[in-house]
Parts: sequence; structure tokens; C-alpha cells
Amino acid sequence: HDTHMALLEAKRKDITPFCLTVDKSGHDYLKGMCGDMGYEVLGDIWALPERLPMLYRQLTL
Repeated sequence: HDTHMALLEAKRKDITPFCLTVDKSGHDYLKGMCGDMGYEVLGDIWALPERLPMLYRQLTL
């Protein structure tokens, strides 16, 4: 609940939140918590170093 409220507050301040997790059950809770805000569930923690720079570019362009 606290995270969802923080995401909504950020959105009200024109900040675009994005959630990233390596928890394989992340879809179960992130879909409800993030709503129309972006999120991604990585299936493998070892993909994180490769994926982070790509996400950063996507989010900052």
C-alpha cells in the first residue's frame, strides 16, 4: 500500500515511475500496484546488468 501511494504521489508531481524486479511472481503484485505505470519483471537476475542500461536509455529519452 505504501509503495502504491508513493507511485501515485510521484505521478502527481509529473515524475514517471518505473518498477523493476527480479521476483518471478512480480506480475502478481506489480500489475495492481503500478497500474498504467511501467514495470518489468526480469526472469533472471543475471540479465540485470545487460537490461539496466537499455531501460535507462528508454526512460530518459
